[in-house]
Amino acid sequence: MVVDVEEPNGTSSTGTPSKTVVNDFINELSNKLGGFQVNLVIYTNKDTWVKLLGNPTNWSYIALWLSAMDGESYCPPHTFGGWVNWSYMQYGIATLDGVSTDLDELNV
Repeated sequence: MVVDVEEPNGTSSTGTPSKTVVNDFINELSNKLGGFQVNLVIYTNKDTWVKLLGNPTNWSYIALWLSAMDGESYCPPHTFGGWVNWSYMQYGIATLDGVSTDLDELNV
């Protein structure tokens, strides 16, 4: 399960993320799915995490899928969140035959 934590883009009806909303959502999701044994992932970017959420570190036990269009300079351990590393990184978007797709890397 992936918790998508991003700033609104003008068309979102969900509002700006907050630490309380993210925490409540993670706790509720974990409780409904049988506790923290569930494989959760947080998808976010540096600006949202640092500027909007205040750089919390209490979720670093959850895998990180980082939107880092500027590359690894935006990735832990250089920047944020208490994570020692990322699990997945979206580093770009490509278009092939008119279809856009994310460019992602797995960090194993």
